[in-house]
Amino acid sequence: MAHGRLARGALLLIAGLMMSSIETGCASTPKAPPPFLPREWVGAWVKMWNTYDLTRVDQLFLEDEKKTTYFSSETERLISGIDEVREHHRGFGFVEGGKSVDAELWVEDLQARVHGGTVVVTGIWFFRRGPEGESPVQRGPVTIVYHWAGPDLGYRIVHSHFANYPDAEAGRKPAEGDLPGAGG
Repeated sequence: MAHGRLARGALLLIAGLMMSSIETGCASTPKAPPPFLPREWVGAWVKMWNTYDLTRVDQLFLEDEKKTTYFSSETERLISGIDEVREHHRGFGFVEGGKSVDAELWVEDLQARVHGGTVVVTGIWFFRRGPEGESPVQRGPVTIVYHWAGPDLGYRIVHSHFANYPDAEAGRKPAEGDLPGAGG
């Protein structure tokens, strides 16, 4: 008899805790991430490049030493961890708070595929160094993988991969509608 009352009491306690969590909004099922807005998230990454702002590396990439990876078109190895990602950008001349640069990055053919809390973004990147018309424009495919890191952090880059097309000299300016179009 005592065993039956104890079991009923435990069931009532569990039911009460479940009702309490539902009433307070503490359900055990995580909320789905908000819609991924490619122009907003990728636009912030393009702005980081167009301002050489090292501060934005920590704002855009997942700050993790094991989960964050990067293949650069300028390096023949996997860059692994946020510290290496940060140092890679510092090697390009990125500084805290950014600086004025005579270079421009833009992205065309942007596509995003959502897989739950992970988004795979692909496109063609273009990069011009120096005054317009004085140097060839580099270009190639890019893949950026974003992961929902929660409501406080939003989507964060966990992997990016750049490559160069063999005919890296594109020889053209960004077109209207390219992402985002203007540096700065």
